Amino acid sequence: MRKYKIAVLGSGNGGLTFAGDLALAGHTVNLCDLPQFKESIAPVIERGGVEMAGVARAGFAKLNCVTTNVGEAIKDVDIVIIAVPAYGHRAFAEAMAPYIEDGQLITLNPSYTLGCIEFAHTLKEKGVDLNKIMIGATGILPYATRKFLGNKIYCTAVKAKVPFAAFPAKNTAKMLHVLNEIYPQDDGERGILIDSVNELKMSLENINIFAHPPMMILKAVDVELGEEPYLKAEKSHAVALLRRAMNAEAMKITKAFGMEPWPYEYLHDVIMYPYWVKRPREKIDEPEWAKPENQPLEYAPGRGFNFLKGRYITEDIPYGLVPISELGDLAGVETPTIDAVIEIGSIIAEENFREKGRNLKKLGLAGMSKEQILKYVNEGQT
Repeated sequence: MRKYKIAVLGSGNGGLTFAGDLALAGHTVNLCDLPQFKESIAPVIERGGVEMAGVARAGFAKLNCVTTNVGEAIKDVDIVIIAVPAYGHRAFAEAMAPYIEDGQLITLNPSYTLGCIEFAHTLKEKGVDLNKIMIGATGILPYATRKFLGNKIYCTAVKAKVPFAAFPAKNTAKMLHVLNEIYPQDDGERGILIDSVNELKMSLENINIFAHPPMMILKAVDVELGEEPYLKAEKSHAVALLRRAMNAEAMKITKAFGMEPWPYEYLHDVIMYPYWVKRPREKIDEPEWAKPENQPLEYAPGRGFNFLKGRYITEDIPYGLVPISELGDLAGVETPTIDAVIEIGSIIAEENFREKGRNLKKLGLAGMSKEQILKYVNEGQT
């Protein structure tokens, strides 16, 4: 297997896991975060790498370079992996634009809704020739993972299948040919990324944005007081009904654009929840990551964090549901359940998510017809 030069941008759960896993696989890995997040990346700079435990590759992963200088991080690399919340995509596009090199592959992990289009639109505004690079994204993060104590990762699981699409979709096969060499391998030979047709379809089928907001809204009292959001939610019939109603509206939008959606059961049972474990889990007695005092505030039950201010609301709604609602308007599909979740979420989080979030104007799609948008996501032109 070829060894690549890789830049991982983002020093949170996903970023550190990508960096550690890929470095332990023998790739040359640079890790970077923006200067405003220097406190997050400082422990990795100090220790020179990431301490990995769990079901991904385990051990101390020494990194080639750890920096807050984006230009230094992406210089001469083959692949750039961006693992940050959706609200960081534009900032990284702006920071990277002056330093992007011809032939580089750039991936967002994950896209949320039309993240590649926002990223590409931002690069184009900054004068980057999109024909000289390739941009793609996953629909979900490949790892179930947590960062703790600054530079340590405990990875509890790896997804069995991860939807992927390039923008434009005509580049998907080319990107998968390379990326499935470095993404986790489900059988030792093939990577876990699967072709999701295009980013529009992948965005409409991102089950995270239908999974998270309903449980947050229906559990608002409990999660506001610090209860872990998933606790009891998976047993709730009410949460399941709301999720299905939202997904059904998104499926109608997919059909309105002339594409056949994956059914909810496939998204839920095959894409969202199944994991594979590459090697038996090592026995760890009272692992450090599980101790509340060692976890970031938002992951430690009972420490007073208001989950209504967390990304299950502040990312999934403005960067996930808002653009889907606008796509519904464009396609002539009513989305009353999605719209209600946006409005209620905005109220309980005390933010105007329609104003804050991604919309067709910010994505450079305002004024396009359904046919033009579909051609754009597939071919990169209207």
